[in-house]
Amino acid sequence: MVAASNWVSDNTSFLVGTVLGIAGIVTGAYFYIRSKQTKTLDWRVVSNNAIAAAQAARSVNMQMIWKGKHLSHPRLIVVKIANTGTEAISWQDLYEPIQISVEGGNILDATIVDRPTEANFLTDEAKLTDDSIAFSPRLLNSGEAFTVQLLLDAEKVSVEVRSRIAGLSRPVGDLEGMRNARQKKAQRWAVRFGIVLSVTLVTLGISARLFGFADKITPLIGLLALMLGVCAGVLTSATASKASRGRGVELI
Repeated sequence: MVAASNWVSDNTSFLVGTVLGIAGIVTGAYFYIRSKQTKTLDWRVVSNNAIAAAQAARSVNMQMIWKGKHLSHPRLIVVKIANTGTEAISWQDLYEPIQISVEGGNILDATIVDRPTEANFLTDEAKLTDDSIAFSPRLLNSGEAFTVQLLLDAEKVSVEVRSRIAGLSRPVGDLEGMRNARQKKAQRWAVRFGIVLSVTLVTLGISARLFGFADKITPLIGLLALMLGVCAGVLTSATASKASRGRGVELI
């Protein structure tokens, strides 16, 4: 018992440095794993334009008709929806279908294009109303996306996409979320680098102990490893926090 106590007393610096280094590695690994497993759905308005033919028609007192209805301000809106997370989203995850809503006009027609190649992409027919379209994709793997084209009679509209999805890392986001997907990938590489460097520093600390010059070097190495691990964790956490601030609405 006395011998063990003496050993601890003689190796306090080494033990403190090693514990700090391991704490840094664990911290970095925790935030890396947490940031790697994400389920996110993002969207953006690719285009929102008045149909040029309608503008030309008005200039020569012509009219545009859609299924017997006169269109005052025909407009085509294109919305892209993407799985920007690392996990797949299936129809079983959808407590509420994906819904595109517009305010300020009526939806006349909607078409899903540029979608994954499955024959039955949707579980059921899309439900179209005057101001929204709702649908449930069977499966949207990480990185997959699809596009929805909306034909409206509206001079100016706002667009919003919403859904309720099991295990979603944050609310459905707009263009900012798509941009954050690349940023988070870069952050994960930064965390990996921090973990590797922390492991290297701890290894150096142990080597210093074995070669007999650990008293001054090991605590410093351990502290550096801890700081790297914490910085890597904070870096990833800050990115996740930024990506999760609110659901976006594209106003046109």
